[in-house]
Amino acid sequence: MKVFLMRYLFVMNLLVTVYGQDTGTLSGVILDHKSKEPLIGANVIVEGTSLGAATDYEGKYLIQGVDVGIISLKVTYIGYEVKNITNVEIVPRKTLTVNIDLKRDVVSIAGVEVKAEKKSGTDIESLTQKQDALEMQDNISADQISKSGDSHVADAVRRVTGVTIMDDRFLVVRGLGDRYSSAQLNSVGMPSPESDRRSVPLDLFSTALISGIDVAKSYRPDLPGAFGGGNVNIRTKLYPSRTIYKLKIGTGVSGNILPGDEMITNMSGSNDLLGFDFGRSRDIPSSFEDELISYGSIPETYLPDLLTPIVSNFTGDTIGWNSDPVREYLWFKDSYRKNSLLPNTFQNSIKKSSLPASTSFTYGTKYGVANDLEMGFLFDGNYSRKSKYNQERMDRYNAYNDPSDDGTVIVDPVTGLEIIQYDKILRKGFIGLDRDIYQTSSNIGMNFSFGLTVRKYLRFGLRNVYTHTSKDNFTSSSGMSGELTHDYANLYPGKDFNAYLDGVSFNGEQWDDIDGDGIYDSNESYSDSNQNGQWDPGDSISVLDENGLLISQRYNEKAINLTTLSIENKFDFQTIKNEIDFKYTFGKSDMYEPFAAKSEWEYVRDELDPRTGSYTLYLRNGSNPGVSYNSKGKENIYGVSYDHLITVAKNTKIKFGLKVDRKERDFRRRYLYMDYSLFSLATNDSITTSSINDINGALDDDYWATVNQSDSTINEGLVFGEKTSGFDGFIATEDIDAAYLMFNYTWNENLEISIGGRHEDYSMTMNPYHPVLGYKPYTLEANGTWDVGETFNDVNNNGVWDNGEAFDDAEADTAVINFKNSSKRFLPALIINYSLSEKSKIRSSFSKTVARAQFREYAPYVFQEFLGADETIGYPNLKNTTIQSSDIRYEYYPKGVELVSLGIFQKHFTSPIEESLIAASGLSYTKSWQNGKYADILGIESELRKDLSIIPSNIGFLFLNTNLSLSKSEVVLPDSVFIHNAVLNAQVGFPNTVDNNSNKRARPLQGQSNVVFNMSLNFKNRSGLDLNLAYNTFSKRLVRISNEVAGHFWERPFHSLNFVASKKIGSSYKISLKVNNLLNQSVRIAHYYNEKYFTTQEYGPGRSFSISIQLNN
Repeated sequence: MKVFLMRYLFVMNLLVTVYGQDTGTLSGVILDHKSKEPLIGANVIVEGTSLGAATDYEGKYLIQGVDVGIISLKVTYIGYEVKNITNVEIVPRKTLTVNIDLKRDVVSIAGVEVKAEKKSGTDIESLTQKQDALEMQDNISADQISKSGDSHVADAVRRVTGVTIMDDRFLVVRGLGDRYSSAQLNSVGMPSPESDRRSVPLDLFSTALISGIDVAKSYRPDLPGAFGGGNVNIRTKLYPSRTIYKLKIGTGVSGNILPGDEMITNMSGSNDLLGFDFGRSRDIPSSFEDELISYGSIPETYLPDLLTPIVSNFTGDTIGWNSDPVREYLWFKDSYRKNSLLPNTFQNSIKKSSLPASTSFTYGTKYGVANDLEMGFLFDGNYSRKSKYNQERMDRYNAYNDPSDDGTVIVDPVTGLEIIQYDKILRKGFIGLDRDIYQTSSNIGMNFSFGLTVRKYLRFGLRNVYTHTSKDNFTSSSGMSGELTHDYANLYPGKDFNAYLDGVSFNGEQWDDIDGDGIYDSNESYSDSNQNGQWDPGDSISVLDENGLLISQRYNEKAINLTTLSIENKFDFQTIKNEIDFKYTFGKSDMYEPFAAKSEWEYVRDELDPRTGSYTLYLRNGSNPGVSYNSKGKENIYGVSYDHLITVAKNTKIKFGLKVDRKERDFRRRYLYMDYSLFSLATNDSITTSSINDINGALDDDYWATVNQSDSTINEGLVFGEKTSGFDGFIATEDIDAAYLMFNYTWNENLEISIGGRHEDYSMTMNPYHPVLGYKPYTLEANGTWDVGETFNDVNNNGVWDNGEAFDDAEADTAVINFKNSSKRFLPALIINYSLSEKSKIRSSFSKTVARAQFREYAPYVFQEFLGADETIGYPNLKNTTIQSSDIRYEYYPKGVELVSLGIFQKHFTSPIEESLIAASGLSYTKSWQNGKYADILGIESELRKDLSIIPSNIGFLFLNTNLSLSKSEVVLPDSVFIHNAVLNAQVGFPNTVDNNSNKRARPLQGQSNVVFNMSLNFKNRSGLDLNLAYNTFSKRLVRISNEVAGHFWERPFHSLNFVASKKIGSSYKISLKVNNLLNQSVRIAHYYNEKYFTTQEYGPGRSFSISIQLNN
């Protein structure tokens, strides 16, 4: 045995000696070129073979058994440039050390030629930009977005420290809503398609188009002066360093609606394609552009020959006109013919749900025209379409006196009388709805850019970004809705009302409903008809009113088209280095909403069998059975910016610039309502539907007023009318002229100081007008001068008014209504950064900035974006908000893409603009805006990006990315809420009945969460497997103000957990799987009062699953 073992060892040693003579070993360290930190998980491949290795925790790699001779290596690492290394000579039985630091240009490593390919949108690029930024900046790279699987920017930006999203589209930074935060595209402003705000909805932008998102948390003077929470800059690419292409297609399912399920949609267009209503067949026809849709009264100019005068027997004067019946018939015949040309937007259809689809395509290349000239272009395009379904419960609570409270006697400060004040309790009111919400949406986006670079110092760029989204929404709400219904299930839980049906007269005992809540209370008197000494409800049907049905229908399209021309130039003038960046921007946004409609139905029980019935259009109390808004809007922007950076010395830089921005917005809305015809020769008024599943089925063409072609009789039916007013359209302009200057000084390569300021000249005008008739609304007022007809004191008895004579200045002079706001501000900023070492830095900043009201917030008239939304009344006396901000942050960059940061921020607001509720009616609230006295916010932000070396590198690499934001805010409000009465041309005050806390009316800022937390865990290995688990949550945040009792409406915490897995197949393919909302959380809005939550709105988005396959080079 011993002899055999020795022989075996000898043979093995001989084989290793013989065959090992033709192989060698390759080893080395892969480093980051700038920080010299080791890169963990970089791949080193011997081209043309299956040999390769991944670097370990110290950045080291080892490849054994490499054939002797000249080989080539390929070095790849996520977030870095791909490098091809040639002329590597392998010597037998020797170990060759090749240390590589990744950098962008051609370099030389011990005679080995290295060529680099620039890769943008990577984690390292994002981290380098963060580290080099002057201001405090957080960002997210395209790689991070890809790992998290976010489909649009609104989802992606939530991963940034301290950032949340309201209404799934609007930005909230550090607890400050979209008023205090701004969004840019490639460092220029964007036009907004929203009707009532300048903010841009971030869900319009697909993540397939972008290379990264930067969020500036501290202000610097070359940013817009309207800076409160932060500035979000969405970056796209100019052109790549080599030819690239990528094709990605995907689909998926949602847990709430599966392929083949029934989907309720609104009317279709005659030529719908990719979410565009080509031909706009849903819209009001152009023939009605200058004509009010109103046929109830016949104008005097219509067929005057068929009018005969009515003459007074006493005076002989004409006191009226008799209209020939033929004239009335002809008028209504012509009117109903016109009415039939209008699209019936109240119709709907039931379709089968299909699989969601998404497609994206990228192609770009670079051409070297000459040694000193190169150019390139890039095209990105994407299209997606999906259907959503949610079931939602909506309740509203009313405040009542607590019957267990004996009350407290207080003295009314106004009247001086003693009154008894009771504690309040919340009880369900007369709104309790189960809602079925259907939505079909599509998004198409394109990004085209072209660049020309001359001698690496002069670059011309052209960027165009276009995005378009369409949404078709249908909502059916059944249950208790104010006067429509009382919800017997909630008012009398546990009662079996069917037991009352047999042999009951369906008449309960009447009672004096003192508090108007529809519920009998023990202190309310009643008629004891059966003399049993107690109140009897009888049958629930008579006591509780009918069941109600509300239908909401909405279709809209929104688009943004933005083009930027840029010139970047670097040149030296003697010893001074210059960098110039010139941009010219023009763009347009469009909003097309042919209908936002609502119809109301009540459940009428059958007289013979009250257990059955049908829905009929609600016609009581003089209401219209259906109403619809038709809206259009566009905004044009133009901008010029000039930035000039001068490097005077190695440690001294001066930057200055000019900015000119212009916005022009034109918005118009028509208010249509559905009613019955006023003239008929035939009767057909049976407008009913027997089932919720046949929603609006009765509103087809058979039930509209028509003219019979056979006998020319007119059938009674539905017609459209119009209530559009002179305030339903507006033209607004917003002009900003700005100049800034910054002085940057670096001392001893450690201390960086930047001091500067920005001067902004701001002006805004808003001019309402009638969108159909074109006139501008006006008021009557005294003009301060004598006009013919005004009485005066004729001192010299000359019969004419002379200058100096007193006169009665009657309020009879017309003044066109318009609104203006202008200001000039100087906005200073101080930034001090200190580098403790190459790896760590302390940042600090102080600044003063401004926040301005939105267009609609100035206008003192009622506006409702869509039916069912809150009504708003603007306040023209709003002041601009001044914001003082202070920040300090510590940053540590251990190695690679690792990061540790901890910061504290503080903001103080003077005259903050906050929402105030002044009334509530039905499903909607009426709100306005006021300047608070002051507001403060204090917070802490932390971020950790860490490689977890708990598994061997040959298995894979695990990376943790987490951030946490803790903050607290308080806004102190005035004692009264004011609105501007346009008729009286005066302010009208309402007492602020809420927010009274220790004699100080205070509450948190709207949209602010005390806690915002993100965490993602990423695993990857050499075989191309990439797994990512992303978690996001926030604490409760204020979303709506209460006008009845303290407490307000809060969005409760939502815990989002998403999983994304991807696997490379070969060198060109990748397949991905994504699961959203793994925890299956529900969105909940609640009225928070007396340390209790009363849920007012709840729905479950459901889990969704998607899969995609990608082809790229």
